[in-house]
Amino acid sequence: GAGTTMVPVGEAYLEVTPSSAGDGPPPAGPGRRVRPLPEAALPRATVRLLDTESRVVRTVSPGSRAVVEVSLDGLGGQLAGTRLAGVAGFQLWLGGRQVAGVPTAVLGPGVGGVYQVGLSTRSLRPGRQSVELRVFSAEPGVAPLSVLTSWQLG
Repeated sequence: GAGTTMVPVGEAYLEVTPSSAGDGPPPAGPGRRVRPLPEAALPRATVRLLDTESRVVRTVSPGSRAVVEVSLDGLGGQLAGTRLAGVAGFQLWLGGRQVAGVPTAVLGPGVGGVYQVGLSTRSLRPGRQSVELRVFSAEPGVAPLSVLTSWQLG
């Protein structure tokens, strides 16, 4: 406006002090609503079984090797209308026994990605095999995610 002079600022700082009202959200006043953060959700997860040539399979020969592919879709989790929770890691369970544990929070919580874990079928009996993926959040209060799938050995 008239009589206003612009001066470049070379340095500035902001001092934040606690309010006397204590912790918690600011009170709602006239024309002002306080909305809580949406619930956090883990990324969408899928599990696929691949052969050694990266082809999706439903049946594996006894004594062979296979690859369990875990896909954590962070964008899919966000599109569900929730806040995305960071992933601390995941576990793979085969026949009620943990066969792998993969941390995804080495340099900070993971938010998605594709992971491949090798699997030997040498010690497994022929028949239907169940694989459970358990995904764990880096945030307290976010329930683990479980995904089940099965395939045939034989």
